[in-house]
Amino acid sequence: MPRPLTVLLTNIAFAFRSGTEIVIDQVARGLLRRRHRPIVFAPYVGGGLTEGLRKQGIAVINSLRSPGFEPDIIQGQHNVATVMALAAFPNVKALFWCHDFDAAKDQPPLVSRIRRFLAVDEACRERLLLEHAPSERTITVYNAVDLELFKQRGRLPENPKRLLCLTKGSEHIAAVRQASVAAGLEFEGNRHRILRLPSVTRR
Repeated sequence: MPRPLTVLLTNIAFAFRSGTEIVIDQVARGLLRRRHRPIVFAPYVGGGLTEGLRKQGIAVINSLRSPGFEPDIIQGQHNVATVMALAAFPNVKALFWCHDFDAAKDQPPLVSRIRRFLAVDEACRERLLLEHAPSERTITVYNAVDLELFKQRGRLPENPKRLLCLTKGSEHIAAVRQASVAAGLEFEGNRHRILRLPSVTRR
């Protein structure tokens, strides 16, 4: 078995349940199961995700001043947090993971120590290439699913009766509701929350 690695995972925040925060949570837990040492860094931390990892013995930090450790590699999500980690550890190489095809925070930092640029889909890969990520170091790695947590269900009924809409945004809920009503389906999807990032306190 390869030697355990210390992996620094970065994100702009680790306090809510946005997509990239869930990715960090799941990757950190997976690394720990494989006997590596994950450490999560985000300028803004708090809430249930942070406490959940800390209870598992995984460090979650919001400052890289005098960190007391040297990672073997940086898994960067979000450019500002990634560059902060690269600046704190000038001898450590990194990879950068792009999760969004137009968000400013996912614009790739063109730093030579970033050895791989990872896209979660073809749209993100196209974005990375358009923004001059080296093509020979840009690859697509689709989002994973925990098959222990999410079991495959049986066959869908021949005549479904209900539709559940799970969505990050709310702009398209009206169209989904209209289509479901036209198909004679009971619709569930009007319960949603918009999470806004609080101002980050500098420390």
